[in-house]
Amino acid sequence: MVTLENEQGFADDWKPSFGVVRGYLVLASDPGILARFDPKPSVTPHPLLLVRAGGWTDYLKPRKAKLAALLARQDGKPEATHLEELTRIGHLLELFDDLRLEWRTTKDTAVLQLRAKLNLSYAK
Repeated sequence: MVTLENEQGFADDWKPSFGVVRGYLVLASDPGILARFDPKPSVTPHPLLLVRAGGWTDYLKPRKAKLAALLARQDGKPEATHLEELTRIGHLLELFDDLRLEWRTTKDTAVLQLRAKLNLSYAK
């Protein structure tokens, strides 16, 4: 299992991890999810990824300008282009409280399900 760490770049509760578990390459937002991964048939969904959109929005707002400058240095596009894209991403994230990617299996099928919890206060 590999867990990526970046104290300045990642949100406090986000520890992206990956590894081969029981013959499956598994990507997860936390190493604990890898430990709980079970490919056996199950009616109950297993969480693969949880994105707390509000947390990402709070993370992105004060860092947009620095991220835009970093991206511009990396790919040569104008900083303003990246700033615009990051602003759009921020607006999109504001629509949600969280996004969950879950996995469920039956005897012959694997089902990935994306669940979105809307930020109802945003709609007002």
